[in-house]
Amino acid sequence: MADNLLRCFPDSFIIEKNYRFEDDTDPENEAVIYAVASAELGVKGFIVNGYGIYSDPDMDQLVSKLRTG
Repeated sequence: MADNLLRCFPDSFIIEKNYRFEDDTDPENEAVIYAVASAELGVKGFIVNGYGIYSDPDMDQLVSKLRTG
């Protein structure tokens, strides 16, 4: 099974687009979705994170390492 693993590094990906979702009634329902892609690896995907004080610090750190395209 380990042969099917794909090791990915932030410098291989770019953020193609990002979308912010807000809820007027509950700040806990706010989120950001990042559409990411790697031409080098031939893959696309997305990262979902909370917004503001509800964001995940590890996801914030990962997103800060990605380039925008």
